[in-house]
Amino acid sequence: LILVIPGEKPDERKKVVKELKKQGVCIDFQPLREGDLFSWIQREVKKNKVDIQTEAVTALLDLIGNDLRSIQQELSKMTLYVGEGGTITSEVVHLLASRHIDQNIFQLVEYAARKDIEKALREYYDLLLNKEEPIKILVLLARQFRILLQIKIMGDRGYSPQQITQSIGLKPFVFKKAYDQ
Repeated sequence: LILVIPGEKPDERKKVVKELKKQGVCIDFQPLREGDLFSWIQREVKKNKVDIQTEAVTALLDLIGNDLRSIQQELSKMTLYVGEGGTITSEVVHLLASRHIDQNIFQLVEYAARKDIEKALREYYDLLLNKEEPIKILVLLARQFRILLQIKIMGDRGYSPQQITQSIGLKPFVFKKAYDQ
């Protein structure tokens, strides 16, 4: 019997968790770190006899995030596009990759911060065309601005990027994107 519990680590003080550990084996699956993601992506494309440029890997992670299933789907699409012996470039990534809503929100906030209202509105309308709920967009925008405010306040107080990342609970590449905004 295999039991998969998605989400946070189970509370080991609870009786049911103690019993599960006593009766079986518990394996904790952590998300891959950025360096491991790079290696994983390169191995995946090599299986299909395709190369991928470092800039393309970075672009893919920026657009998709670290969800392995989404990355795998995008890589399948790109390897078919470039064909055996081909190379996935950042241009191919930007041409073919489906953007995740978080990426659209990052872009929307970036345009708003630069006071580029036309592009910000275009990004917003693209989200609506993709059937994203306006309330969901609002919640994600509020979250992004809250993250930016926390980063600014903590940075002004002398916290290091690593301390800020740990305190806010962001993945390093998410922090880097927010910090750059």
